[in-house]
Amino acid sequence: MTRDTLFSPDAIVEFLRQLEDPVLPAAFRPVLHGASVHGAALRLGFTCLGVKSIYMLESWGRPDAAQTRRYLDRILGYQVVEPSPDGHWGRGAFVDPALAGYYQGQGASQSGAWLRAVMLAESKQAAATLTELGEPPTRPFDGLPHAPGDVVQFIEAQNWSKPWSAGGQASALVTLLCIQDISSSSDDGPEPWVGAAAQAYSRLADPETGAYFRGPRPPHGELVNGAMKVLTALDWLGDLIHYPDRLIDTCLLDMTADEGCHIVDVVYVLFRCAAQTSHRRRDIQAFCGDVVRLVNRHRQADGGYSYWVDRSQTSYYGVPISDGLPVGDIHGTTLLVWALTMCASLLDHPMADRLKVIKP
Repeated sequence: MTRDTLFSPDAIVEFLRQLEDPVLPAAFRPVLHGASVHGAALRLGFTCLGVKSIYMLESWGRPDAAQTRRYLDRILGYQVVEPSPDGHWGRGAFVDPALAGYYQGQGASQSGAWLRAVMLAESKQAAATLTELGEPPTRPFDGLPHAPGDVVQFIEAQNWSKPWSAGGQASALVTLLCIQDISSSSDDGPEPWVGAAAQAYSRLADPETGAYFRGPRPPHGELVNGAMKVLTALDWLGDLIHYPDRLIDTCLLDMTADEGCHIVDVVYVLFRCAAQTSHRRRDIQAFCGDVVRLVNRHRQADGGYSYWVDRSQTSYYGVPISDGLPVGDIHGTTLLVWALTMCASLLDHPMADRLKVIKP
């Protein structure tokens, strides 16, 4: 890797433009080749990912005001005005009918709590994407716990022996509540639930690993992926990481997993911790150099990045979306561009000034 060849933004922007749906304006498809029937029908999550990539690479592919408006309106079009009759989402949630329909068609084993969890995660991603573009949704999210005790109960009710999923659900709630508070434009200071949520996270912080969990120490991937979810929530809360030095040590122990989520999660944790401490800065930079070389193995001939080294992402929240061909995909591209953007900052790379780091 040289100082001038971190990656090719122009090729990625061109790939993203090809992924835009030719029939549904301002929407994105998961892959150029090999999409399944279900993958071809889903749009909300992929559109959020595409817009995030464009935001990060805005210096190379800045959309004009009209196109930005189309992106905003496309995502806002998925915010529902009526709650689900079966209670799977409330008024104001962001719902892709194709995603909800897939789970509802799978029967009881694929509905209920799992569907509610997916709808919460999708709503969080949509609301965060809109906020990134400067237009947080103004319609309130009904049905979310908002009283301090209820927020704490929701956080603590997650299965923190598996911090990746627990952290994801808790972070989704915190993010949506923070965005809702931003939209209310209140000058009365933080809502009472904010301090309560911060205290709940402090009780989960492990002083040995710096990660967040309960019970026996989870596997390394769970530790790091779960920490990433918690750190996103702490960022929205404006709270500090509890043991950043120990968390850096934990992240640097291992980097064997090569799928998109694992790569970006470990870089995100290091990026956030490095903003709070100078602990092992040279080791972090060496680690980022290894990450850049690993990400290059995901680069495909179509200009995008694949979620796996040799194949595109095959499922999205359990929905089969592609045949897994050796092509770029929207999720892998967004995650790995995000990882490279953070690596550029940590490495003091010349490209860093032209890249934007998203707030998930």
